[in-house]
Amino acid sequence: TVQLHQSLLHRIINHYKIAIDTAGTEKTEVSIEALSYAKELSLKELLTQETGTTAVTDATTAHSNMIRLAPADLFKIALSANHLETFGLIIAFLLARFDDVKSLLNINAYDWVEPQGKEVAFTGQMIGIIAFLALAFAILISVLRIVLRFSDLTISLGEKGFHLKHGLLNSQQQFVGSRKIQYIQWNANWIRRKIGM
Repeated sequence: TVQLHQSLLHRIINHYKIAIDTAGTEKTEVSIEALSYAKELSLKELLTQETGTTAVTDATTAHSNMIRLAPADLFKIALSANHLETFGLIIAFLLARFDDVKSLLNINAYDWVEPQGKEVAFTGQMIGIIAFLALAFAILISVLRIVLRFSDLTISLGEKGFHLKHGLLNSQQQFVGSRKIQYIQWNANWIRRKIGM
């Protein structure tokens, strides 16, 4: 497989990071940090000729779109994501930052938070408000993660394989020879099954 990664900086200078994977190992065999799109196409052509296949010279014209994620579908995926996982990541991040404050400033953040918590009257209404704000923040972060990662998702089929493209700020593209695919796996949570995704 040939994978292209385009960060915001790569997009400004119209370059890609290219990674080449072969069967039999879990690591990336070859990684080139910055390569122009024209040179990337030439390299891909050379690699496919070496394996005895016909190269696709232009990834945009030689592929027929099989799946293109519409904005409404992206919104459905974002709303039906696992927001509890995002909430857990946020909590883990905040706890790690507490430890950073202790090591950087030689202040124990837990000792400061504990008296503050004792002064607040934790009524049922206060707990409800805190829970609602935490859930809303987790959903917002989760939606942003999904939109940034899967925006402009396109799966297309070319003469010799599949082309997958997605990402808003950090664009990624993958080329996989169709004869190299051994199995396809997919999953959906309960909410996504209910909305037909």
